[in-house]
Amino acid sequence: MNKEERLIAQLKAQYNAQPLPPMLEERICDSMKKELHEEQQGNRTRGGILRGLYRGLGTAAAALGVIAILANASPTTAQAMQQVPVLGSIAQLLTFRTYEDSQYGIDAMIQIPQLDALESPARENLQAAVDAYAQSLIHIHEESVEQAQQALAEDPEIFGESMTAHQDLQCEANVVAETDDMFCLDMNATLVMAGATQYQKHFVLDKRSGQVLSLSDLFTEGSDYAALLEAEVKRQMEANAALDPNLSYFPDMVEIGPSQDFYITAQGQLVLCFSEYDVAPGYMGAQSFHIPAEAIASVLHTDCLLYTSPSPRD
Repeated sequence: MNKEERLIAQLKAQYNAQPLPPMLEERICDSMKKELHEEQQGNRTRGGILRGLYRGLGTAAAALGVIAILANASPTTAQAMQQVPVLGSIAQLLTFRTYEDSQYGIDAMIQIPQLDALESPARENLQAAVDAYAQSLIHIHEESVEQAQQALAEDPEIFGESMTAHQDLQCEANVVAETDDMFCLDMNATLVMAGATQYQKHFVLDKRSGQVLSLSDLFTEGSDYAALLEAEVKRQMEANAALDPNLSYFPDMVEIGPSQDFYITAQGQLVLCFSEYDVAPGYMGAQSFHIPAEAIASVLHTDCLLYTSPSPRD
């Protein structure tokens, strides 16, 4: 660890040692859940989202000493931001823009994958979906800054001697799987306040059609696939808890809807994903359930990407 890294580690330790006021922490968590829910439901228009993304980056750079860093800002910055996962052809060419901001002790670092290696229209479709999700995270950060500013104006002593809140929002992007027909990207966000909470979002691209898939696209129209998936998730919860008494779940909270997060493995298996606290106590972390083919074979779309044993890209 070099001198700069040691300094950053020391500052982060000091930062994490100071708690966020409970009222503000609750407001921020509620805001994050609401924003991500609205983004998943598609309540924000694409034009508004993209305008907000550029406006947010521009405003942050111009006001209050905010740092907005793009991958091509400098050779050093670009080198630090570009990552080359050892996966398929697209993954090997994947680069990132990174949004960074720090105000009132509220920090954000959000990786935004740049999907230039994809062909049109897949590139535009997936990039729009990724940008929309990134903007929803940026909006959460901006709201947190605004709430901290308002709280400080109402009560100058609310943050103690430091005069700052203590919150860190980070989002990293990773390639989950790639085959000749499918590309899957994960954007994993972590919100750190008094504790840390994880929020998962996967993007599954059908390369054949260029479409970013929703869960319903994998099943025949009109089928009751949600009930089958809910039953399978609850079955796995019961089986896991029977094997390990330390495991605990909330089966009554399992509800498969249009915005359900999922991904597809390189072997074509469906995996349902739940963010922290969605279906289990916080100590269990984010949860995922691999769905066997026999549980949903009767309702699968004939041309879906599931259980077709595709060949992973080298």
